[in-house]
Amino acid sequence: MEWASLLKKLEKQARTEAREALLALAEENSEARILDCGCASGELTFQLGTQVRTNRLCGVDIDERNAQMARIRGMDALVVDLNRGLPFEDGTFDVVHASQVLEHVLRTDIFIKEMHRVLKIGGYALISIPNLASAHNVLFLLLGWQPWTADVSFELYVGNPLNPRNLAKRGSRQLGHVRLFTYPAFQELIQYHGFTVERLTGEGYYPFPHWISKLVSKIDPRHSVFLTAKARK
Repeated sequence: MEWASLLKKLEKQARTEAREALLALAEENSEARILDCGCASGELTFQLGTQVRTNRLCGVDIDERNAQMARIRGMDALVVDLNRGLPFEDGTFDVVHASQVLEHVLRTDIFIKEMHRVLKIGGYALISIPNLASAHNVLFLLLGWQPWTADVSFELYVGNPLNPRNLAKRGSRQLGHVRLFTYPAFQELIQYHGFTVERLTGEGYYPFPHWISKLVSKIDPRHSVFLTAKARK
């Protein structure tokens, strides 16, 4: 198998594990209002709504095309820059969701404060991010190479010969990772802004196959590919 094909398979596997873990943390509540930050086309938003058993869904995204696709799917969607806050009243939502979004937000303090503000008392946030200290990133650093999650350019992938995208133009993938988190940094920042972290799990562990990856990431979440938190207001 070519290296690029293997990487694509591993990435898909780890993302699937992270998505399954996030959905498993949701609570059934047919009256719940859900806000999806960085909703993209709304696919995951609707999966979360099905898990919670509610159709009261709202999404925000920085890209008008994504917001439009989400509207076509039948949900309320607004174009919002998460660095500038959320256009909702205090205590509007029961669940706030942000999957693979926090690492793209420069003003993380504002974003986390806003998630907390728009949640009802007793509501919770579901947040998933890539892990800077994943086992493969640690190995790359030991080799003197750039970790995959640590972007240094909006135009080009550089610094890691094992990255099949190395020296390739970013193209439409211009919005890179501007904030990077380890397990304790993720937990401590969420807690600092008023949340109680009820669960913090790790998902994915390169280069193991699915069932081994799930086992190892449970044993050693601090070096998993992704981190997922359930944080209560």
